[in-house]
Amino acid sequence: MKNILIYQAYGIEDILNECIYSISTLTKFDVEIECIVIYTDNVSYLKEKLPPQFQYQFKELNDSLIKEWKGKHSFVHRVKIKLLQDFITNGLYNESSTVNLLYLDTDTTFIQSPNTLFQKIEKNTLLMHDNEGVIDKVKGNLIFKRLAKFLRKRKGARVEVKPSQVMFNAGVLGFKNTDLPLLDQVLQLTDEIYDEYPQHISEQLSFSVIFSHQGERRLEIVKPEIFHYWNFKEFRGVMKEFFEKYPSHALILPNIDRIDPTILHRPKAEYMQLSFFPKNFRKLFGKWKMPEYEI
Repeated sequence: MKNILIYQAYGIEDILNECIYSISTLTKFDVEIECIVIYTDNVSYLKEKLPPQFQYQFKELNDSLIKEWKGKHSFVHRVKIKLLQDFITNGLYNESSTVNLLYLDTDTTFIQSPNTLFQKIEKNTLLMHDNEGVIDKVKGNLIFKRLAKFLRKRKGARVEVKPSQVMFNAGVLGFKNTDLPLLDQVLQLTDEIYDEYPQHISEQLSFSVIFSHQGERRLEIVKPEIFHYWNFKEFRGVMKEFFEKYPSHALILPNIDRIDPTILHRPKAEYMQLSFFPKNFRKLFGKWKMPEYEI
């Protein structure tokens, strides 16, 4: 059974740095993977900095292909679904073999070895990053509140999506290459929802719906194994400093623990969890402060 990691890393340098950092954190663990597949528009930049102990396959992206995959509404998160379909359809492996696939957004780091995740995939478990709660039950989330209102009004849809649907974070996805029909369903539902409700959450909602309604097939979260700092964009500035000082993999790996988003994000995470009045009081004093770090 083959285990493969998949990333999409294109566009600004910050995203390329995130990809390099994510894969570099993988070197801390014993891992059983066949290769790491990266869809990118800057192979040369990645090759300079990626850890050499892994096998890589690069799928080169260009503006034309990205535009095609974004679709008629130019929906950026649609690209994720299309590249996963593309890899299953055109991936460089024996079509008769079964492959365990683990997709990660670039703003992720490994806290534990992903070997246990691949074992779950092999046992036919589907994976997403985190349980964000029932859409119409999460308090204080304006995005969920508006989405629940839309779903209550949505009538006559091919696939019913209830406001009581659990929303899972799609920053990490685990499945098999035999699950192409599920990805086809995710894409179709994403396009249908985005036509009616053009919001960034459409892709994540569609993965949540399709992956969580597969009969006896389990859907599990991977938050204990992988940290996803999607709401900590300030870490990009830290990485920029880091990669300017350590521009090659030979320098990156010995120093990788000098910066750690699992630690640096804590003040912001604590601030974001405050209720309305304490949060507004804190704004008078600068909201939150990045912990000290030394590059």
